[in-house]
Amino acid sequence: MAFQRSSGQRLSRQITVYSVLCIVVTFLTVMLTAVWLSRSHDRQAAAVSRSSAEGILRTAADRLAEAAGNVANRREIDEAYRTEDRETLAEQFGAGLYGRPVDASALVTPTGRVVLSWREQERQAPLGDAVTTALNLLASEHETGRGRTGFARSGDRVMLVAAARIIGGANAPFSLDRPFLMAVQDLGDEISSLGRSFSMPSLKLADTSTPGKENLPVRDPSGQVLGFLSWEAPQPGMAILMEGYQFLLFALAAFCVTMFGISYRTRMLGVALAESEQGAQKAARTDGLTGLLNRRGFLEFITSEEAEKAARSGNLAVIFLDINGFKRVNDAVGHSGGDDMIRLISSRFAAAQPAGATLARLGSDEFAMVVNQSVASRVSEAALRLTSSLSDPLTVGGLEFQVSCAVGFALASAETNEPQTLVRQADTAMFQAKRIARQEPLQFRPSMDTGTQDKKNLEGRLRQALRNGELEVYYQPIARASDGAVAGLEALIRWPGGMGSSSPIKMISVAEESGLIREIGDFVLERVCEDLVRWPDLRVSVNVSPVQLRDPSFISNFRAVLARHRVPPSRLEVELTEGILISDPAMASKKLAQLRRLGVTIALDDFGTGYSSIGYLRSYSFDRLKIDRSLTNELLRDPQGENLVLSVLAVAAAMNLPVVAEGVENAQQFERLAGAGCEFVQGYFIQRPGSAAAIEAFLQSQAVAVAPVSTDGKVVRLGRTRAVSRRLVGE
Repeated sequence: MAFQRSSGQRLSRQITVYSVLCIVVTFLTVMLTAVWLSRSHDRQAAAVSRSSAEGILRTAADRLAEAAGNVANRREIDEAYRTEDRETLAEQFGAGLYGRPVDASALVTPTGRVVLSWREQERQAPLGDAVTTALNLLASEHETGRGRTGFARSGDRVMLVAAARIIGGANAPFSLDRPFLMAVQDLGDEISSLGRSFSMPSLKLADTSTPGKENLPVRDPSGQVLGFLSWEAPQPGMAILMEGYQFLLFALAAFCVTMFGISYRTRMLGVALAESEQGAQKAARTDGLTGLLNRRGFLEFITSEEAEKAARSGNLAVIFLDINGFKRVNDAVGHSGGDDMIRLISSRFAAAQPAGATLARLGSDEFAMVVNQSVASRVSEAALRLTSSLSDPLTVGGLEFQVSCAVGFALASAETNEPQTLVRQADTAMFQAKRIARQEPLQFRPSMDTGTQDKKNLEGRLRQALRNGELEVYYQPIARASDGAVAGLEALIRWPGGMGSSSPIKMISVAEESGLIREIGDFVLERVCEDLVRWPDLRVSVNVSPVQLRDPSFISNFRAVLARHRVPPSRLEVELTEGILISDPAMASKKLAQLRRLGVTIALDDFGTGYSSIGYLRSYSFDRLKIDRSLTNELLRDPQGENLVLSVLAVAAAMNLPVVAEGVENAQQFERLAGAGCEFVQGYFIQRPGSAAAIEAFLQSQAVAVAPVSTDGKVVRLGRTRAVSRRLVGE
């Protein structure tokens, strides 16, 4: 309980911390976002105001340039200058500039000598640096008719200077030797006037940059700063923020209060959830019947840091136990009695386990124990105490039962210091002990792994063979017993040169365990659909593994392959063993119904092995029954074997179910089966399995009659083919 409380407290603290962090982060995010948005809005407004200030400065310059240009372009000004008519020049200057936004004007020679000058109040006033500025403005002039502007300082004032060369009319030739008209204006007064007109009342001309305000430098033609336009930058974003901050703070306060309430409630729920989860986790790791660790709890324990540390130090052993005869108890007293038996066994194991050991129930009748021990003899003694605890009979339901157990164990060593490896080794040793019916505990030896390693090697080579295209599809004919006509073929997977001493059955077993059977099945189906073009009158049987049938995409893939190769479904027959019917009857029934709707016929393969239940024949409505070769081999050996085959044939005949006898290897078997009414035979006596080319050659060279496939999927009966029959029976 202490662990549970501390876990719940940690979870509660974490929830509280995360909630507070969420509130703080949300508050800061909202506030910073609001400030950032207001600042961004203010920056945009400042940029707009700066553009306006630049526009005002350009407007002032353009207005003065226009005034100077209008006067300089008059023909009267040019004639008065050439005739040195000062009176006319004075009148024209006054007519042209007085009344315009100009403080002063002057007529200047190309060398910079002021011929005449006027001011608004007094004429012939000195103009200071304005003349120099005007000369600089006109020094790079390439065309006439337009005024040029610049800025110059005159005492403590910044002046706007405009210069326009007198050209004497629009068609007069351009020459740098002609005089020019210069106009001067106080920039400060003009800027203030334009600022009011452009809704910038704070715009002023200052000698220096004003802190806290927006500033735009005013430069003379040489680039020297003469002064600054200064104005108050608008701050609409901050104004909006200040107007709405009260509402924003109220909303954030409401959010914080709500979050605090939610966090408190969540914390309380977290405490309850943590306590409930602790109970659920314990229940998930505990076997409900015995109170021991279950498989999940055992695996978590064996992979814990403590167990791994013990394994690395060589101080760990794993013991596996499997109860012998438990099924007999279940059959005698039922599952409830079996549960009582498991409780009794677990209590005896618990009483016999060494101090510090951990006991677990892994399955219905499988147990495991982890011991902190590195000496084989002591581990064997501990395991022997467990087996000895079952020496006395167990009483269940008023009946006494004597049970025993197969025990295997594995020790950690320098070579084997991983707990998961010890688990696998102990399991291997236990199964070995069970296989040889050993009563004493059996220690794992590396030689026990040989079979497992062989499977791994075979799996690797098989995977490589699939990638390299080393697998082939062989075919074995299925002949009609009445006349020897070939009625179909069975597709068989083969690995030429790759199997070695391994049988095809072992290859299929490894493929099923590794999942490669799906790829193999797809390969076989594709190849069969390609080869069916060779035999337009034959049906081909394809074996389907339970692993393939369990695949959710099996039916859709099957249908897609048939459609891609344009193969009618009636030309294929699917062969299944009864294993899938036993392990998952609901799934098998569903998949068989889907195959049947697709138009594929279905055969029950290897009948005579396993349960061979007639109930399966009635429940699943197979199209054909295949007798296993083991029954065919017993046909001529003893009367009991023959009677068994005859019984199967009789049952099939009663159900109107065609039968194929597999493993027919001689004429005697063939004749006996044909005489007993078996419709089809298959085996070496007919033809060994071969490649598609070999089977095609067999069909052609031996003059074999072929029984075509009818439209309803049934084999059409033909008359006896004497040549084939003679070859089959040895006449």
